[in-house]
Amino acid sequence: GDISSAISPDGKRIAFAAAGFDGKERIWVREFDAAAPRSLTGTEGGAVGCWSADSASIAFFAAGKLHRIDVNGGAPQLLADAPVPRGCAWNHAGTILFSPNSAGPLMQIAASGGETKPATLLGKATSHRFPYFLPDDRHFLYADWFPGTMDVAIHIGDLSSTAADTKLDVVQSSAVWNSGYLLFQSGDSVRARPFDASGMKY
Repeated sequence: GDISSAISPDGKRIAFAAAGFDGKERIWVREFDAAAPRSLTGTEGGAVGCWSADSASIAFFAAGKLHRIDVNGGAPQLLADAPVPRGCAWNHAGTILFSPNSAGPLMQIAASGGETKPATLLGKATSHRFPYFLPDDRHFLYADWFPGTMDVAIHIGDLSSTAADTKLDVVQSSAVWNSGYLLFQSGDSVRARPFDASGMKY
């Protein structure tokens, strides 16, 4: 439901969950130019969710909740319920998209906290997971999983309207966008398909 590690958007840090000398698992951050990682107090039992777009904070899942914490210090902030999380994404405007459970739509919340509201409309017998913001910070990729199968439909959602949704392809994994390509897994391989993120099309 979560990921074991994530590199910050600025490419300078990695966050990961690991047990310390005391045996407790928590989130650690390592600057690539530092000799050793440092643990983030208050993240015990947590799993990495996603970095903020400015690489200053991390959203993480712990004890059935979504939290955020600044990597340079401070206490974590509780944001929302997330009993069975399946990924999150955080844009430059301060919106966090997250999947709070394994059988529902994506939700959105301000990174500062507040009300949660649906970001996608759930279809029949599907599950929305692993959001990924596109460069305009409004549109996002997400995986629409069909339980009981290996099929995943990649969709483009739109923060301005849950009805503004486009199905791109059916593959076997979630997808991310990088440098003009849509990246996804197919069998044991990673595929790259040219994708125009400004026109939202192949």
